[in-house]
Amino acid sequence: MLQAEDDEASAAAATATASITDRAQVEAMLALARNAAGHPDARVLQLADWIRANPAPDGRWNQRRLVIFTQWEATRFWLQRRLLELLDDLTPDDRIAPFTGVTPPDRREDLKRRFNADPDEDKLRILLCTDAAREGINLQARCSDLFHFDLPWNPAVLEQRNGRIDRKLQPAPEVHCRYFVYAQRSEDVVLEALARKTELIREQLGSVGQVLADRLSDCLERHGIVTAATLAQEIEDEADDLSRWRGGEHRPTPRAPALVHRLQRLSVAT
Repeated sequence: MLQAEDDEASAAAATATASITDRAQVEAMLALARNAAGHPDARVLQLADWIRANPAPDGRWNQRRLVIFTQWEATRFWLQRRLLELLDDLTPDDRIAPFTGVTPPDRREDLKRRFNADPDEDKLRILLCTDAAREGINLQARCSDLFHFDLPWNPAVLEQRNGRIDRKLQPAPEVHCRYFVYAQRSEDVVLEALARKTELIREQLGSVGQVLADRLSDCLERHGIVTAATLAQEIEDEADDLSRWRGGEHRPTPRAPALVHRLQRLSVAT
Protein backbone atom coordinates (compact mmCIF):
# COMPACT_ATOMS: atom_id res chain seq x y z
CA MET A 1 0.00 0.00 0.00
CA LEU A 2 2.78 2.43 0.98
CA GLN A 3 4.65 1.51 -2.20
CA ALA A 4 1.57 2.29 -4.30
CA GLU A 5 1.17 5.65 -2.58
CA ASP A 6 4.85 6.42 -3.18
CA ASP A 7 4.48 5.51 -6.84
CA GLU A 8 1.44 7.74 -7.19
CA ALA A 9 3.24 10.62 -5.50
CA SER A 10 6.26 10.17 -7.76
CA ALA A 11 4.06 10.08 -10.84
CA ALA A 12 2.21 13.21 -9.73
CA ALA A 13 5.50 15.01 -9.08
CA ALA A 14 6.85 13.98 -12.48
CA THR A 15 3.65 15.18 -14.16
CA ALA A 16 3.83 18.51 -12.34
CA THR A 17 7.48 18.94 -13.31
CA ALA A 18 6.74 18.07 -16.94
CA SER A 19 3.81 20.49 -16.92
CA ILE A 20 6.02 23.30 -15.59
CA THR A 21 8.69 22.50 -18.19
CA ASP A 22 6.14 22.39 -21.03
CA ARG A 23 4.61 25.66 -19.87
CA ALA A 24 8.02 27.30 -19.77
CA GLN A 25 8.77 26.10 -23.29
CA VAL A 26 5.43 27.40 -24.55
CA GLU A 27 6.03 30.77 -22.89
CA ALA A 28 9.48 30.94 -24.48
CA MET A 29 8.03 30.22 -27.94
CA LEU A 30 5.29 32.82 -27.43
CA ALA A 31 7.92 35.38 -26.43
CA LEU A 32 9.86 34.67 -29.62
CA ALA A 33 6.69 34.94 -31.70
CA ARG A 34 5.70 38.24 -30.08
CA ASN A 35 9.18 39.63 -30.64
CA ALA A 36 9.15 38.64 -34.32
CA ALA A 37 5.52 39.61 -35.01
CA GLY A 38 6.29 43.18 -35.98
CA HIS A 39 9.30 42.44 -38.15
CA PRO A 40 9.38 41.27 -41.78
CA ASP A 41 10.95 37.89 -42.36
CA ALA A 42 13.79 37.31 -44.82
CA ARG A 43 11.40 36.56 -47.68
CA VAL A 44 9.70 39.95 -47.33
CA LEU A 45 13.05 41.73 -47.29
CA GLN A 46 14.22 39.91 -50.41
CA LEU A 47 10.92 40.58 -52.14
CA ALA A 48 11.09 44.29 -51.32
CA ASP A 49 14.69 44.42 -52.59
CA TRP A 50 13.63 42.69 -55.82
CA ILE A 51 10.82 45.20 -56.34
CA ARG A 52 13.21 48.11 -55.80
CA ALA A 53 15.67 46.63 -58.32
CA ASN A 54 13.14 45.69 -61.00
CA PRO A 55 9.69 47.38 -61.14
CA ALA A 56 10.99 50.44 -59.27
CA PRO A 57 14.72 50.97 -59.95
CA ASP A 58 16.21 54.26 -58.80
CA GLY A 59 13.02 55.00 -56.89
CA ARG A 60 10.85 55.27 -60.01
CA TRP A 61 8.19 52.77 -61.10
CA ASN A 62 8.68 51.44 -64.63
CA GLN A 63 6.29 49.34 -66.75
CA ARG A 64 7.17 45.98 -65.20
CA ARG A 65 4.38 44.16 -63.35
CA LEU A 66 4.38 41.37 -60.77
CA VAL A 67 1.99 38.69 -59.46
CA ILE A 68 2.53 37.36 -55.92
CA PHE A 69 0.69 34.26 -54.65
CA THR A 70 0.06 33.34 -51.02
CA GLN A 71 -1.90 30.34 -49.82
CA TRP A 72 -3.80 32.07 -47.03
CA GLU A 73 -5.69 35.36 -46.83
CA ALA A 74 -4.08 36.13 -43.45
CA THR A 75 -0.65 35.81 -45.07
CA ARG A 76 -1.73 38.03 -47.95
CA PHE A 77 -3.01 40.70 -45.57
CA TRP A 78 0.18 40.58 -43.48
CA LEU A 79 2.42 40.65 -46.57
CA GLN A 80 0.61 43.63 -48.05
CA ARG A 81 1.05 45.61 -44.83
CA ARG A 82 4.76 44.79 -44.69
CA LEU A 83 5.36 45.73 -48.33
CA LEU A 84 3.55 49.04 -47.88
CA GLU A 85 5.81 49.76 -44.92
CA LEU A 86 9.05 48.74 -46.62
CA LEU A 87 8.23 50.56 -49.87
CA ASP A 88 6.72 53.63 -48.25
CA ASP A 89 9.06 56.04 -50.03
CA LEU A 90 7.78 54.73 -53.39
CA THR A 91 4.16 55.76 -52.60
CA PRO A 92 3.00 52.16 -53.17
CA ASP A 93 -0.67 52.49 -52.13
CA ASP A 94 -1.98 52.81 -55.69
CA ARG A 95 0.63 50.36 -57.04
CA ILE A 96 -0.42 47.27 -55.01
CA ALA A 97 -3.85 45.61 -54.99
CA PRO A 98 -5.26 42.36 -53.51
CA PHE A 99 -7.13 39.65 -55.43
CA THR A 100 -8.68 37.18 -52.96
CA GLY A 101 -11.68 34.96 -52.37
CA VAL A 102 -13.65 37.88 -50.92
CA THR A 103 -12.94 40.23 -53.82
CA PRO A 104 -16.35 41.01 -55.41
CA PRO A 105 -16.88 39.90 -59.04
CA ASP A 106 -17.05 43.47 -60.39
CA ARG A 107 -13.85 44.34 -58.53
CA ARG A 108 -12.13 41.24 -59.98
CA GLU A 109 -13.01 42.29 -63.50
CA ASP A 110 -11.71 45.78 -62.83
CA LEU A 111 -8.42 44.42 -61.45
CA LYS A 112 -7.94 42.17 -64.48
CA ARG A 113 -8.61 45.09 -66.80
CA ARG A 114 -6.19 47.37 -64.94
CA PHE A 115 -3.43 44.77 -64.66
CA ASN A 116 -3.57 44.02 -68.39
CA ALA A 117 -3.84 47.69 -69.39
CA ASP A 118 -1.03 49.83 -70.75
CA PRO A 119 1.26 50.64 -67.76
CA ASP A 120 1.40 54.25 -68.95
CA GLU A 121 -2.35 54.48 -68.40
CA ASP A 122 -2.71 52.59 -65.10
CA LYS A 123 -0.47 52.75 -62.03
CA LEU A 124 -1.20 49.22 -60.78
CA ARG A 125 2.02 47.19 -60.73
CA ILE A 126 1.67 44.40 -58.14
CA LEU A 127 -1.24 41.99 -57.69
CA LEU A 128 -1.26 40.15 -54.35
CA CYS A 129 -3.29 36.97 -54.85
CA THR A 130 -4.54 34.05 -52.84
CA ASP A 131 -5.34 30.78 -54.62
CA ALA A 132 -8.73 32.26 -55.51
CA ALA A 133 -6.84 33.72 -58.49
CA ARG A 134 -5.13 30.54 -59.62
CA GLU A 135 -7.84 29.75 -62.20
CA GLY A 136 -9.96 31.76 -64.62
CA ILE A 137 -7.85 34.90 -64.72
CA ASN A 138 -5.38 35.75 -67.48
CA LEU A 139 -2.61 38.12 -66.46
CA GLN A 140 -0.02 37.52 -69.17
CA ALA A 141 -0.59 40.59 -71.34
CA ARG A 142 1.77 42.89 -69.40
CA CYS A 143 3.37 40.59 -66.83
CA SER A 144 6.07 37.90 -66.98
CA ASP A 145 7.11 37.78 -63.30
CA LEU A 146 5.48 35.75 -60.53
CA PHE A 147 6.47 35.00 -56.94
CA HIS A 148 5.20 32.12 -54.81
CA PHE A 149 5.48 33.60 -51.33
CA ASP A 150 4.63 30.12 -50.09
CA LEU A 151 4.34 26.92 -52.11
CA PRO A 152 1.27 24.66 -52.27
CA TRP A 153 1.72 20.95 -51.54
CA ASN A 154 -0.28 19.99 -54.63
CA PRO A 155 1.82 20.31 -57.82
CA ALA A 156 -1.33 20.91 -59.89
CA VAL A 157 -2.00 24.07 -57.86
CA LEU A 158 1.58 25.21 -58.48
CA GLU A 159 1.08 24.76 -62.21
CA GLN A 160 -2.27 26.58 -62.12
CA ARG A 161 -0.67 29.57 -60.40
CA ASN A 162 2.13 29.71 -62.96
CA GLY A 163 -0.47 29.44 -65.71
CA ARG A 164 -1.78 32.93 -64.93
CA ILE A 165 1.17 34.34 -66.85
CA ASP A 166 2.74 31.28 -68.51
CA ARG A 167 0.17 30.83 -71.27
CA LYS A 168 -0.61 31.56 -74.92
CA LEU A 169 -0.36 35.19 -76.04
CA GLN A 170 2.39 35.88 -73.50
CA PRO A 171 4.50 38.45 -75.38
CA ALA A 172 7.66 38.09 -73.25
CA PRO A 173 10.35 35.65 -74.45
CA GLU A 174 10.84 34.39 -70.88
CA VAL A 175 8.49 33.90 -67.96
CA HIS A 176 10.02 33.88 -64.46
CA CYS A 177 8.26 32.13 -61.58
CA ARG A 178 10.18 32.33 -58.29
CA TYR A 179 9.88 30.70 -54.89
CA PHE A 180 11.72 30.90 -51.57
CA VAL A 181 13.62 28.16 -49.73
CA TYR A 182 14.99 28.03 -46.19
CA ALA A 183 17.95 25.67 -46.54
CA GLN A 184 17.73 24.39 -42.95
CA ARG A 185 13.94 23.82 -42.80
CA SER A 186 12.79 20.26 -43.48
CA GLU A 187 9.55 21.34 -45.16
CA ASP A 188 11.53 23.22 -47.80
CA VAL A 189 13.66 20.19 -48.66
CA VAL A 190 10.40 18.52 -49.69
CA LEU A 191 8.93 21.60 -51.36
CA GLU A 192 12.06 22.15 -53.43
CA ALA A 193 11.94 18.58 -54.69
CA LEU A 194 8.25 19.03 -55.46
CA ALA A 195 8.81 22.28 -57.38
CA ARG A 196 11.81 20.92 -59.28
CA LYS A 197 10.07 17.75 -60.43
CA THR A 198 6.85 19.62 -61.26
CA GLU A 199 8.85 21.85 -63.59
CA LEU A 200 10.74 18.94 -65.16
CA ILE A 201 7.60 16.96 -65.94
CA ARG A 202 5.80 20.06 -67.20
CA GLU A 203 8.62 20.52 -69.71
CA GLN A 204 8.56 16.86 -70.75
CA LEU A 205 4.82 16.21 -70.81
CA GLY A 206 3.36 19.67 -71.39
CA SER A 207 1.32 19.43 -68.18
CA VAL A 208 1.75 18.00 -64.71
CA GLY A 209 -1.59 16.24 -65.06
CA GLN A 210 -3.99 14.94 -62.44
CA VAL A 211 -2.33 11.52 -62.16
CA LEU A 212 0.99 13.08 -61.17
CA ALA A 213 -0.71 15.55 -58.83
CA ASP A 214 -2.55 12.73 -57.06
CA ARG A 215 0.51 10.52 -56.72
CA LEU A 216 2.80 13.24 -55.43
CA SER A 217 0.13 14.53 -53.04
CA ASP A 218 -0.26 10.98 -51.74
CA CYS A 219 3.46 10.93 -50.90
CA LEU A 220 2.93 13.96 -48.72
CA GLU A 221 -0.26 12.79 -47.06
CA ARG A 222 0.87 9.30 -46.06
CA HIS A 223 3.57 10.30 -43.59
CA GLY A 224 3.71 14.10 -43.43
CA ILE A 225 7.02 15.92 -43.07
CA VAL A 226 8.86 13.53 -40.74
CA THR A 227 11.89 12.41 -42.66
CA ALA A 228 12.30 15.16 -45.23
CA ALA A 229 15.20 13.62 -47.14
CA THR A 230 13.36 10.30 -47.56
CA LEU A 231 10.14 12.00 -48.62
CA ALA A 232 11.96 14.25 -51.07
CA GLN A 233 13.62 11.20 -52.63
CA GLU A 234 10.22 9.48 -52.90
CA ILE A 235 8.89 12.50 -54.78
CA GLU A 236 11.91 12.38 -57.07
CA ASP A 237 11.32 8.68 -57.75
CA GLU A 238 7.57 9.10 -58.36
CA ALA A 239 8.20 11.97 -60.76
CA ASP A 240 10.99 10.14 -62.60
CA ASP A 241 8.68 7.18 -63.08
CA LEU A 242 5.87 9.34 -64.45
CA SER A 243 8.15 11.44 -66.64
CA ARG A 244 8.98 8.26 -68.55
CA TRP A 245 5.32 7.50 -69.08
CA ARG A 246 3.85 8.46 -72.45
CA GLY A 247 0.22 8.03 -73.30
CA GLY A 248 -3.35 9.27 -72.96
CA GLU A 249 -3.89 12.85 -71.90
CA HIS A 250 -0.27 13.21 -70.78
CA ARG A 251 1.27 13.44 -74.25
CA PRO A 252 3.37 16.58 -74.67
CA THR A 253 1.43 19.60 -75.90
CA PRO A 254 2.90 22.11 -78.34
CA ARG A 255 4.09 25.42 -76.92
CA ALA A 256 5.07 28.74 -78.48
CA PRO A 257 8.75 28.35 -79.49
CA ALA A 258 9.74 31.72 -78.00
CA LEU A 259 8.13 31.05 -74.62
CA VAL A 260 10.57 29.84 -71.99
CA HIS A 261 9.28 29.11 -68.49
CA ARG A 262 11.82 29.28 -65.67
CA LEU A 263 11.11 28.32 -62.08
CA GLN A 264 13.76 29.98 -59.95
CA ARG A 265 14.86 29.06 -56.45
CA LEU A 266 15.61 31.91 -54.07
CA SER A 267 17.53 30.79 -50.98
CA VAL A 268 16.56 32.61 -47.81
CA ALA A 269 19.03 33.00 -44.95
CA THR A 270 17.79 33.29 -41.39
